[in-house]
Amino acid sequence: MDPGMYMIVDMGAGTTEISVNHLGERHADQKVLCYADESIRFGGDDFSKIEDDFRGNADAIGYHHQQLLQKFLKTFNSTWACG
Repeated sequence: MDPGMYMIVDMGAGTTEISVNHLGERHADQKVLCYADESIRFGGDDFSKIEDDFRGNADAIGYHHQQLLQKFLKTFNSTWACG
């Protein structure tokens, strides 16, 4: 990878971890510095639950997916700003 700032998002079934890292120049003692890190209770299972709870109701599914997306973006943006 090229040197620079990177945002890493790791979404699991129940939690999501977001981190801001700096990758330095490539050499023997290369370091990765973590500037900010946040974990939230939000994951793939949340999307599956919406699908199950609102099966057949596309408007409700869309609305609740949008709510989850907003929750994610709020944390994503605040983590990036801290980093």
